[in-house]
Amino acid sequence: MRMTNLILAGLSMLIGAVEPASAQESGGPSPDFVAMQFQDWAVIITPGASEAGTLNPAGNALGFVCGQQCVHFLDVQEECRDGSSYRAVANVDDRRFDLGLTCHPLEDRKIFIIDMSPAYLTALSESPSLTFDIALDKGRNTQAAFSLLGCNDAVHLAAEAVVAEGPAQGP
Repeated sequence: MRMTNLILAGLSMLIGAVEPASAQESGGPSPDFVAMQFQDWAVIITPGASEAGTLNPAGNALGFVCGQQCVHFLDVQEECRDGSSYRAVANVDDRRFDLGLTCHPLEDRKIFIIDMSPAYLTALSESPSLTFDIALDKGRNTQAAFSLLGCNDAVHLAAEAVVAEGPAQGP
């Protein structure tokens, strides 16, 4: 449940429904979260968990959430069957990665959890952009392109924040 709340908070911030804040900016007591921007990527740090993510012009989101475990998620605003597996091709520069996706319910939407591979993650840190081609149900496909400008710094900060604080407690 905590991971779901963090992803929802991150998506809200990315679409502009929540304003980034920090204790230093507000001069007040520590907020429930701290948000920072790294080029096209944003970082949200909450007690025990963190998220780094980006939003493309179509409103699709790509990100990493870390708490008790780290997950890489993709929200392309498409229907999928809870718990079902899907295939995607991630094109990063001239490299192609075949990835597995798992449909995950997230309140009123569905997101994909991306199976991470070391080669794919390395490619993300070396490229300015990537495009996903996702095979959906009934022969449908969808594509989503994302900027990776700022991804490396954002993901490292999000991961360091969780390591420094320790893993999140509870579900």
